Amino acid sequence: MKDIKIAFFDIDGTLTNSKQELTENVINSLRYLKNKGIILVLTSGRWDSYILKYNKDNLFDYIIANNGAEIYDINNNKVLYEEFMDKIDINIIDSYCNENNIEMINNTYFNRSNNIIDNIYQSVIICKSIQEVDDLKQYVNELNNTYISYISFAYYKKITKNSYTININNKITNKGKSVKYMLDYLNIDKENSICFGDNINDLDMFNNVGIKVCMDNGSNKLKELSDYITLSNDEDGVAYFINNYIKNRED
Repeated sequence: MKDIKIAFFDIDGTLTNSKQELTENVINSLRYLKNKGIILVLTSGRWDSYILKYNKDNLFDYIIANNGAEIYDINNNKVLYEEFMDKIDINIIDSYCNENNIEMINNTYFNRSNNIIDNIYQSVIICKSIQEVDDLKQYVNELNNTYISYISFAYYKKITKNSYTININNKITNKGKSVKYMLDYLNIDKENSICFGDNINDLDMFNNVGIKVCMDNGSNKLKELSDYITLSNDEDGVAYFINNYIKNRED
């Protein structure tokens, strides 16, 4: 644990609780890592400006946004890496959603001047039932350059809800690829990295780091791949792991 140089954190279901809050306990544990000189990276399926609101006390150095489609250097206000969706596939998916009365949101390139260009990092689809999700999955699977990178956890647990969020990306885009890019860019060995996650879209990230920590509320697939299972996000699982497996062992 004392050789960790970089830490990657998923946000929803991992770093934040069910109210999407960063607790003071978690913030203090992150502050400990920061003071030890460990590079902190936020990773999420969400867009960059949303992720940045969780950069409390400027603790984080980088963000991996849109399920790996963008890497942003916070301190230097610089996009390091980006991967856009195929525009033909976007139009096909848009037509499908219009025909089936399904909400579609495109996460576009966003720079610090608030200028929008027509390149798309990711499409976010809001389905109203599990059947709509199943139909969309079948449709997207037939496209050449696009895949579903994330589906709401409730879908896998077959929990009936009013809406299910689906993220669609370029087929070569995932969190793991961006994590590997970060390690190469910073010249950090895989063995000196750690990540925290909870959902299936974190699988690729887990495959590209040295130490893998899954939340107790995480998916069974992720738990099978993890080195450690910590407490749930509502029990400050990230802080618990840092305090008991990193801080205490170093002290």
